[in-house]
Amino acid sequence: MKIILENNFDKLCICAKIFSMREYLDKHILPLVQKPGQYLGNEWNAVKKDLAKVRIKTALCFPDLYEIGMSYLGMKILYHILNNQPDIACERVFAPGLDMEKLLGEHNLPLFSLESASALSEFEIVGFSLTYELGYVNVLNMLALGNIPVRSSQRDETHPLVIAGGTCACNPEPMSDFIDLFCIGEAEEMILEIVRTCQKFLIKDNAVAEEITKPKKIWKDREELLQVLSRIEGLYVPSLASTEERNNGSIQIKRRIVRDLNEVPYPVDQPVPYVRIVQDRISMEIMRGCPGGCFFCQAAAFYKPLRTRSVDKIIELTKACYEKTGYEEISLVSLSSGCYPHIEELLNELESMFRPMGVKVALPSLRIGSLARVLPLLDRPKKLSLTVAPEAGTDRMLKLINKDITVKEIMEAVETAYRLGWKRLKLYFMIGLPEETEGDIIGIADMVRNISSLKKKVDNHPAELTVTISSFIPKPHTRFQRYGLDSMETLKQKQKLLRKHVYGKRIKVNFNNTRMSLIEALLCRGDRRVGEVIHHVWQSGARFEAWTDHFDFKRWQNAFDRLGLDPGLSVTRKYNENDILPWQHIRMS
Repeated sequence: MKIILENNFDKLCICAKIFSMREYLDKHILPLVQKPGQYLGNEWNAVKKDLAKVRIKTALCFPDLYEIGMSYLGMKILYHILNNQPDIACERVFAPGLDMEKLLGEHNLPLFSLESASALSEFEIVGFSLTYELGYVNVLNMLALGNIPVRSSQRDETHPLVIAGGTCACNPEPMSDFIDLFCIGEAEEMILEIVRTCQKFLIKDNAVAEEITKPKKIWKDREELLQVLSRIEGLYVPSLASTEERNNGSIQIKRRIVRDLNEVPYPVDQPVPYVRIVQDRISMEIMRGCPGGCFFCQAAAFYKPLRTRSVDKIIELTKACYEKTGYEEISLVSLSSGCYPHIEELLNELESMFRPMGVKVALPSLRIGSLARVLPLLDRPKKLSLTVAPEAGTDRMLKLINKDITVKEIMEAVETAYRLGWKRLKLYFMIGLPEETEGDIIGIADMVRNISSLKKKVDNHPAELTVTISSFIPKPHTRFQRYGLDSMETLKQKQKLLRKHVYGKRIKVNFNNTRMSLIEALLCRGDRRVGEVIHHVWQSGARFEAWTDHFDFKRWQNAFDRLGLDPGLSVTRKYNENDILPWQHIRMS
């Protein structure tokens, strides 16, 4: 029997007992897509509940492919917290690949969850993690594919509540037309409070509709629910905040944070993918916040103040996670893991526990000042590179961005790494920083060449360097938030200058796309008018704009032309102290 699937897919499934979404996917869809394992949802430790027996169903969505979303620790934490509640079901949804999206359209199928293959519209709460701005078009696409109206103003009592959080929520305005509720701060602190509040507004018997074609109601009163949620600290409902209220300070949303990292639930029994993902290992968070305070860093502003897990707690969680997952690598993650106050004790205990089992312990994020202290404690990988982020190449610029280190100290730290046997280095720099001069640009080139030459001094062999040069983007809530982005022409001139002065057979230099920087700056610094740009670009077919091979600047330019906007004037302007910032109603402290 051929079943024609329409927008009322969930009701048709109830009537058509012979139909199984999962069986249909397995037979007709998955054999035709790349990496079908990313759509199976039957990983080790995946949680599958009887949706008919829970009080509320939630979907955690990541607006990128499975291999990227499954590397995001925040999503795993929320999945763990929600599924630990017997009456709450939490399932995962990722952006489908282009091949899968095409097949869904050809077969009239909705975007579905991994665990139960339920349509996205069947969940009461749909939550998105916003971790990078160029993923915004995928949010709109996932909503549309899931049969949920893209604009929040078009949703009623029959539609799920669409919430979002993450570092991009530092400025929620560009996505405010599409999101019902933003979580400002650390979602672990408020996710259960949100769900429990929503439960009070659910229509209990929502599985029965008067007619098969009539949408079922989920909420008793959606507007009242939003009013109640808006009174919870850390939650922002854009539809209830007028422009005047945002500008005059009558609305102030204070960020929520967890106070004790030892009390934050950690997903020791996290799902283990059958396909390779970007971060295919145990990611153990040892510290939240950063002891530094670089003036350009939004993550430091978002995750302050500094909080640490105890050594005993880390050992306990790591051991339990290894037993539940069997991963062969442990990554101790934070914004600056080498600055963890008990790093020597922690590494010694983990090495003595896991080295006999062949399990590696790694530190992915190291401040340059901690290299001499930490590197002697680590096994030197034979294939992996050591990552170092000087960010700037002169003492003047290092001081200006509040990087507590000098060029001399950077060179000494790199020499230490070479003497300990590291052969390959990845270096990260930024151009376009405030008050930058041509001398600062040339200083980056000088540092790169000196780091390359330093290896010959140590063992008479040249170093292998991969140098990434990104464009400074003034992010909301940082010390540099009122500065503007360099124009694309200026950034290209600086890139040209670096190409002229950075040379060497074993030095590979990668420059970021200046057009992508322009769009990222617009999305992170814009107001609600940017929502129309995002919507237009999505309608024109944009997908996976964070991927260099998918990014299409022409789509954005067409949107600017149609809407009469000049993004250059918007993102390159410097705000005065008295100017109103689009994000000033969001408080990070």
